[in-house]
Amino acid sequence: KMCECLNKHGQDWMVNRHCNGWICGLHPGFMELRSCVDLWFSSQVNENRTRNYFFVTMIRDPVARFISEWLHVRRGSTWKESRLYCDGRDATMQEVPFCFKYGSWKHVSFENFVNCS
Repeated sequence: KMCECLNKHGQDWMVNRHCNGWICGLHPGFMELRSCVDLWFSSQVNENRTRNYFFVTMIRDPVARFISEWLHVRRGSTWKESRLYCDGRDATMQEVPFCFKYGSWKHVSFENFVNCS
């Protein structure tokens, strides 16, 4: 379900997946999000200007989050298609290598997942 969060001029004032979809992709980092939101707002109102943003996030329990990530990759999902943004550019494989050698990390044991470096 989509919602509208408009200001008094009928323009969007809030970005979130429920109102706008995943405009910056799934789970963008802070720097990627900041750049992407600026571009998105400029394209919506045809106006290129400096904006102030307030970012709000919900912090999950770290242990539950780690186990959730292990179960995610254990099912065969990967982040291969995700964009890793660093210092205003895409990160290289040398900077952020995968922990698995083949197509996925399907059925990875918890021990191997924990020992990824």
